Amino acid sequence: MIGTLALSMILFAQDPKPPESQLEAEILVVEVPSPLAGEWRAKHQTLLPMGGLEQLEKELIELYAVLRPSLVEVHFQISLAGEKEHLLVTSGVVLDNYGLVVVPIVVGEHQREGVLSGISVVRVDGAEFDAEFLAQDSTYGISLLRSDELRGLAPKFWKGTWMQEGSTVISMGNGFGFQSSMNLGLVAGRGRIIEDAVGLLQITNPINLADNGGLLANRRGEVIGVLMTSLADLVHRREGEYPDQQQIGLGVSEAKRAEGVSFAIPIEHVFHAFAEYFPAKDKIRLMGVMVSSEIRVVEENGQEPSYVWQLRLTSVEPGSPADRAGVMPNDVVLKLNGVVTSNLQDLGQAIHDAPASTVVTVLRGSKVYDLPIDFDS
Repeated sequence: MIGTLALSMILFAQDPKPPESQLEAEILVVEVPSPLAGEWRAKHQTLLPMGGLEQLEKELIELYAVLRPSLVEVHFQISLAGEKEHLLVTSGVVLDNYGLVVVPIVVGEHQREGVLSGISVVRVDGAEFDAEFLAQDSTYGISLLRSDELRGLAPKFWKGTWMQEGSTVISMGNGFGFQSSMNLGLVAGRGRIIEDAVGLLQITNPINLADNGGLLANRRGEVIGVLMTSLADLVHRREGEYPDQQQIGLGVSEAKRAEGVSFAIPIEHVFHAFAEYFPAKDKIRLMGVMVSSEIRVVEENGQEPSYVWQLRLTSVEPGSPADRAGVMPNDVVLKLNGVVTSNLQDLGQAIHDAPASTVVTVLRGSKVYDLPIDFDS
């Protein structure tokens, strides 16, 4: 068996004989017997560091293996008057170890119209089980199903709104019927709004037909959101009704051709929508504040002005840990448990890592306060 190694090379017109000691050789394809390929690579330089690529490849393979069992394919049997039964296929994410699954369809409306004749879920190993409808949330266009056979498949979770722009994210769905299709992308924006759905993540990952309802995870393999829609698909489905086209400076015809503009629902919004089904599960510790990122200009000791990012509290939830600690709207959060919190991801990690009782440091006006905070009381 022959292994093929293709190299991009720089050609030298004045030297017909390629230099042997440099990479700039006029070699387009090198064929090496595959048993010796590893030995050949060890003796020759390569254009990219193999160690870095191998480590990335290993991490992505491991992430795929960890996330795949938590993604299911969902089948909806649709019966229309005078027509044969249709099969609607989409993706779903397992939310607990007892068979609760979120799907991107408002199931109750279809049931009331009498067009939905059955629901089933397909596990990653191909086993198919019946599912029952429990609840729905029209704001985000999602429903909660239960299939008792989907036990023990819940992933770990992380708060999606803590993700910073530029963070790496992994999406997985069943696009076009290709099960467990994985994509790598970035968080391109936060707090996006589509009609009544607020606080959405904007991502560069593609969302194709039947990918919606799939999972979005961070680089640690923790699920941070549920795939919602792409901009192009949204406009195709709601011709001329895209609410933010003037804000982004695009007309409908241009938005239809958009690529790399997709949206996901942060996972904490999903849990909040179905809170009655997760009463004893504090999935993620909460501080009870809303924050905004802002720039603070720094001018010290006659040096040129510079800037730093800081988090200013826009609201404090009554009765929350922050409220009990005496934190107030308009405070700037400087530290939590001694960790500098200049962005949402730092604050989220600090909340996650802090002991039950610790100290939050805030800037109020020109004064700094260290306030004891208790997350469990």
